[in-house]
Formats: sequence, structure tokens, C-alpha cells
Amino acid sequence: MDFDFSVIPGLEQRLEFIRNMDILRVRRSDKIRKFAVGDDVGAYGDRAQSAMLIGRTLLGCMAGLSREEKKEIKNSIKIASLVCDTYENEALGLGDWLNRYARTLNHFGWYSDRHPGEKVYRDLSSTVSGKMIETVRQLGNEPMLTNSIAAFKALESDAHGLTAYAGATLYGKAFQVAPAGRDRKGMLTMELNHARLNVKRKTESFLFVSWQEGEAELQHNYRSFY
Repeated sequence: MDFDFSVIPGLEQRLEFIRNMDILRVRRSDKIRKFAVGDDVGAYGDRAQSAMLIGRTLLGCMAGLSREEKKEIKNSIKIASLVCDTYENEALGLGDWLNRYARTLNHFGWYSDRHPGEKVYRDLSSTVSGKMIETVRQLGNEPMLTNSIAAFKALESDAHGLTAYAGATLYGKAFQVAPAGRDRKGMLTMELNHARLNVKRKTESFLFVSWQEGEAELQHNYRSFY
């Protein structure tokens, strides 16, 4: 039976979900690496635009989010990632993995009223970041687009960040990009982008390399949450 992600489960259901997570068996979450975003690095503060690496997730936060809101988003991603790391057959069961991730977010207060999207590039001939930016642009949220571009730019210019991200994602084998902020109605929102890159050569700059025909395949799944 399909799960209704447009409804946040009741309190008892959420508590039962937490009790059954068995999260204590999972390894500790990865250290968070933060980036200052924008031209005026000195203006970096609690409500400034920012980006960070949480394991294999690149999280970009739009300007204006409070420290508490950023903490809620970070914790949601960390918990969903920890829960999904217990799923042993990820490579063979993408649908189950994505469903588990979304259900975890849903039980921690996030809901989605959109159907998930998918794009598959059998013969990628551009950059991975460029393809993901195209999707965000098509969704029609201009602030989210600006946020995504800034997060990619911050990561691309940080050599240590690229090394850490390449290691965490096994050079793009499975990774997430999650811009977060507010929509036009002021609602807190996050765009979850899960991607899998199959390449013939490994590079730490897998997000930003201009792949040539025959070098790479990309599967990109995405879903909006509020």
C-alpha cells in the first residue's frame, strides 16, 4: 500500500516509529563541514546563507533561516541518513531506500504534497551539478535556484570539501543535494535530490566535471518537502 506523505502521522505513530528505528546499532553520524556562501564572507552569521556537508549530503540553507530552523533541518537529514544506512541492499532497491528516507522525514514532521520526480541520463554529456540546477529551475522556485547555485559554488572552491564529499559518496556512487529555505508563501521547505553516478573514471570533482559521451550515467530522483 502506498504511504501518504502529504499527512504528518499522529504523535503515537511517530513515537512508535522512533522506538522501532533501532538507531543505536548504526554508526555515529559524520562530522559536519560548513562553508561560507556569497561574496561577503565576513557577513557569515546565524541567518546568513550557508552550505554544509552532512556525510554524503550537500545542504544549502537560504538566507533568513534561524539557528533553530537550520538545526531542525540538519537533524532531520542526519537521522534519515542514519536510518537509511541500515538498508543493506541500497544498490538493488533504490525505491525502497527513497521510501525509507521519505518516511523518516515524514515521521519527524515533514510532509510532501508532490509526486517524486526522476530523470535518467544514460549518456551524460555535461556536468552533474548543471543537470541538478536545471531541475531546480524547472520547479520554479527562484530563491531555491539561487541557493543551489551558491551551495555548489562554495563546495567547488573548497579542495578539502571536495575530498571529503568524494570519500563519503564513493565518488558520486550515491549522494544527496538538499537546498532548503522558504517558498513564496513563507513555508519552510527542502528539495531532496538523491543521485547515483556511474562513471568509468573517478574524480573528486565529479559534480563539476564536464563528462563526455560514454563516460557517465546519472540517475536523479527528487521530491519537495515542507
